[in-house]
Amino acid sequence: MSKEAARLESILSTWQHNSSITQLNRNGMLEQTPEELVAVVELCEQWHKNTKGMFSCRMGKLKQIRQQAQIKQIMPDRVEMWGTARDIQNIAWSTKWQAQNVMLAENVQLDPAGLAKGYVIDLLMLELRLALPEATGIKLDIGGDMLFWGKPKNSDKWSVGLLNDDQTVTDTHAGLIISVPAVAIASSGHQHRYVEIERRKFSHILQPADGWSMDNASYAVVVAPDAATADAVATALSI
Repeated sequence: MSKEAARLESILSTWQHNSSITQLNRNGMLEQTPEELVAVVELCEQWHKNTKGMFSCRMGKLKQIRQQAQIKQIMPDRVEMWGTARDIQNIAWSTKWQAQNVMLAENVQLDPAGLAKGYVIDLLMLELRLALPEATGIKLDIGGDMLFWGKPKNSDKWSVGLLNDDQTVTDTHAGLIISVPAVAIASSGHQHRYVEIERRKFSHILQPADGWSMDNASYAVVVAPDAATADAVATALSI
């Protein structure tokens, strides 16, 4: 499974210099796009529409501006951020399709972090089920996003611990324990994830409407049939 995880990361990671999505953002187009990236872009389009723009994968350029502001420790211009966000959100969806060739609209850089991890979890669960044909239950947890299949030993449901305002965990020290069947769980919030610029702390979550960090975003925990859906809805609910 580690090989499959590395392969997916080489396609979908915005942190890898030569990943497929990084090449797409850098060049504005990508020929023979891997099917996993095509699928993620289509999910981004679907959830952007379903949430009336509350969920957006078009925030790559805005996150790049903020990243540079963090490095230089100079506050980004809020009017510039708002103008960029408005332009990005008002254009038609960010891709044009021809076979498996993807072309981004001008000024758009994709950042599918709000659902890519869930999508990867869904694919890795399929790999685990193939690799473990005798398993009766599997729990896959990556960074607090979880997917359950089958049943745990000696129980019909899985126990999941929820922290008060930070993340989903599975330990006995959590503040609340819930029992769930074979489903996916994802959480989103900003209380313990932030960037610091000029000694001020800002949420890592950007608002699609104005490109600025969320203030007092709700902590959302979502239960859904698959991890990609749980991931996207949790992000949208926080916004």
